[in-house]
Amino acid sequence: MLSSDAYACISQNFPRIAGAIKLFWGQPEFVPYLDQLLLDTRPGARKGFSIEVVTSLTNLLARHHADFPQYAPPALGIWVANNKVL
Repeated sequence: MLSSDAYACISQNFPRIAGAIKLFWGQPEFVPYLDQLLLDTRPGARKGFSIEVVTSLTNLLARHHADFPQYAPPALGIWVANNKVL
């Protein structure tokens, strides 16, 4: 289900990341990979992603959770349970 505007945005801006997304789609490694991209755990200043790329990554994560619920983390509250960002 990678034929989406969100994937196209990532592919256009970050081909290497798009390749990893394609590789990990439908696999248990997908969620930790996107979490690592979205959460800054490295020391020092980073430029970060544009809002369009962050939105696309978040939408792909939500889509993956919907398509492969067995790999989604357990709901942490009402927001996560009702998150319909797709």
